[in-house]
Amino acid sequence: MKFTKTEWDILKHRLDVSACIWDVLSDSEPCPISEGWQDVYERCNELNWLTVKDDVDMTDNLTSHIILDCCESSTFFYEMPSNYRARYTKAAYSLEKKLNTYVNM
Repeated sequence: MKFTKTEWDILKHRLDVSACIWDVLSDSEPCPISEGWQDVYERCNELNWLTVKDDVDMTDNLTSHIILDCCESSTFFYEMPSNYRARYTKAAYSLEKKLNTYVNM
């Protein structure tokens, strides 16, 4: 799956806090992943290097749960100036449609 630049902006904001992603995933009942903290940290770093040219393998369980958490637990929109909100809201709606989830706005 490919993401636009503005979609990546939303996703990468959360990828920078892999410890928070780990907390959410590991506290879920039942835990959706079998990987440990180090695996989550490394995958977040790998994903952070991707660009609009790259495909994200959403069939990979760890990757898909990380990307979904980037949407559902996003803090990207907190304290965002209104002049940016319209552009990024459109990208958030696009992510919701692509991933069949919601973006925390």
